[in-house]
Amino acid sequence: MPTGTDLPQALTQYVDAYGGPIWNVQLAATTLTVIPVLIVFIAAQRQFIQGLASTGLKG
Repeated sequence: MPTGTDLPQALTQYVDAYGGPIWNVQLAATTLTVIPVLIVFIAAQRQFIQGLASTGLKG
């Protein structure tokens, strides 16, 4: 994987010998990159919701 690229662009670098995408590898890599974000969101979900609720418009 080349350094200095964005993650979505880097995930498209998984291609076979003919230049076609290797879908199972791309989907597995995408899943592995999303899991940490989901864990952080689930762990801090209460704080996210409280922050959104406290900054809402009062009217």
